[in-house]
Amino acid sequence: MTLPRGGHDRAVVRGVGVVQAIMGAALMLRPAAAATWIAGAGGPAIPTGLARLLGSRLTAQAVAELARPTRGVALAGAAIDGSHALSMLLPFAYDRRYRRAALINATAATATAATLAIAARRGWADR
Repeated sequence: MTLPRGGHDRAVVRGVGVVQAIMGAALMLRPAAAATWIAGAGGPAIPTGLARLLGSRLTAQAVAELARPTRGVALAGAAIDGSHALSMLLPFAYDRRYRRAALINATAATATAATLAIAARRGWADR
């Protein structure tokens, strides 16, 4: 069975949406546990409000990606995730204690940004 034109790319965008929904839910529902895992043992305390804020952003983006997996949504998601990855340079450079958390966040955001950007470059029926 072959997917219709753009079908594979829509499936990729939805897959990213599922992953981001899971991460967002973890950050919103268990912010202290998620923040502790991200910061690592002996890492700095990451405010639970900040973890919830990131979780809310991830969840909102996931809703868009799942509800409307179009080229435009993929491009917007790639831009948002790319911006998030770049924003992690500041905490990475600011304090060695934040490096693990910044590296995990930047890696996840870079991976989703690249995946969405690649999906957006391919042939879409809604161009």
